[in-house]
Amino acid sequence: MISSKHVVVVDADINIYNEEEVMWAVATRVQADQDVDIIKNVKGNTLDPSQTDNIMTAKMIIDATKPVQRPYEASRRGPENRDGENPARGLHSSRGD
Repeated sequence: MISSKHVVVVDADINIYNEEEVMWAVATRVQADQDVDIIKNVKGNTLDPSQTDNIMTAKMIIDATKPVQRPYEASRRGPENRDGENPARGLHSSRGD
């Protein structure tokens, strides 16, 4: 059984294996008061050193999907430009699209 402590939900346009893309989605699509849920007093992992209780812990879900209740510009596609390059680092995207 997998015991996830933090879960980030993203849209299909984000490569879940690319941490930079996932963090970009969190930075540009998340409003903490609306898109982050904390579930308290749930069973955790006894190997988690951050737990203050032997069994119970808190878990966090971050909704980093495109907002549906307000306009979201399609040009805000990702950290790289349309040529697949990241202008900040001059690197090509590993997404292959």
